Amino acid sequence: MIAESARIRLNLWQQATVAVGSAVGALLDPRRADLIAALGETTGKPAFQSVLERMKRSPEGRIIRSTSFQGRLLKHDLDSEAVDALKERLL
Repeated sequence: MIAESARIRLNLWQQATVAVGSAVGALLDPRRADLIAALGETTGKPAFQSVLERMKRSPEGRIIRSTSFQGRLLKHDLDSEAVDALKERLL
């Protein structure tokens, strides 16, 4: 793991330049994992913040974010009638 002091902080213009450059490079050569990683590093935080805000606004998102939700859905957590209705619609 990289020490926090080893991380180079970029301003907004530098982040935009890295994002655009790595996106173009990754589109030209998708095997370049370094460019894909750089794109994820520069665009990941805004995307995460957007998802977090959407989760805060939805009832389902608030349940998932709650401390009682441990990342697992158990049978008793689900509305069995709604699941059965969904099965009928999908089959």
